[in-house]
Order: sequence, then structure tokens, then C-alpha cells
Amino acid sequence: MHLFQYRLPMSFITNTILIRYGELALKGKNRRKFLHTLRQNIKQKLRSLNVSWPVRQPFGYHYIDVPADKHSAMEGVLDSLTEVAGIAWYAPAHRIPLEKIDLASDTPRYNLIDEQVTKLAR
Repeated sequence: MHLFQYRLPMSFITNTILIRYGELALKGKNRRKFLHTLRQNIKQKLRSLNVSWPVRQPFGYHYIDVPADKHSAMEGVLDSLTEVAGIAWYAPAHRIPLEKIDLASDTPRYNLIDEQVTKLAR
């Protein structure tokens, strides 16, 4: 059983796994190498599960993009991430595309998350 199972039911539609690494950011000039190694270790762990989901690495986090038709493998992937050294925490999540946010509007979209959650719950 993975750490976040009690917080987010597997029936909730997720499209990504958010991964935060630990002390790797403190390694100075070797930071890039450590991040690359962590990304490769995550990919290797996915391959060991016969999963070939994309792993992205924006600053500060890693993301695993979960294909819409592959949610049945999500629990096994989450359980296996506990075995990857360097991961501080991880969580299944639903990423809201930037194009869903109206940046040109003068009115802030504070209800965007509520709209998306309501849509997912239907």
C-alpha cells in the first residue's frame, strides 16, 4: 500500500504522478548529474514494471505522465516509487492545462480548481 492511498482514491481521475526529490538540490555543481540519474532511475523502475510512461523534469519536480487508458497500473507504479532512492515524496495528481486558465482576463479564475474537480466528479 502506498503512502497516499488514503488521501486520493484510485477512482479519482489522475493524469500525472508528481515526484519531489530530496537533498539533491544541495549538491552544487553536480546537481544536473544527480537529477539526470534520478530521472533515469525512475524510468528504469517503470521499465521493470513494463510501463513506458513519459517522465518530465521541470525545475524542482519530476512528473510521470499517466496515459488515460493505463490507470489500472497506477497503484503498482506508486508502490514501486518507494524503492527509488532520492525521492522525498510523491503523489497522484490531476494536472490542469495552462490553456484552461484565461491569462488575458482581468478577473482572476479562483474557481478554476472547483470547476475542474466538479467536471472530473461527473
